[in-house]
Amino acid sequence: MELGTFGAIMKFALDTEDAVRNFYESAAESATDPGLVSMFGELSNRGLKRTKTLMRIRRENTTEMILEPITGLNSDSYEPVVSLLDNSDDKFLREFRKK
Repeated sequence: MELGTFGAIMKFALDTEDAVRNFYESAAESATDPGLVSMFGELSNRGLKRTKTLMRIRRENTTEMILEPITGLNSDSYEPVVSLLDNSDDKFLREFRKK
């Protein structure tokens, strides 16, 4: 998807944050190691804070930025991988954490 306006970029950012936060929540539910559960829970909480910040920025800046055209941004270049395998275990999650 072409990200040609400030609103499109903000929507993409919010959708991405939601997807990543859902990934962290799934990882926390899949993990059995208390350290991993805590780490992914904290990452999910940080994502919620980023979402709130993005919503505030969108609310405060949409009117100023909406008329400025943006070129050369495509959402396909920035799509994160946000899914767990069905057999994701603590070993897999630890390796993911290192990346």
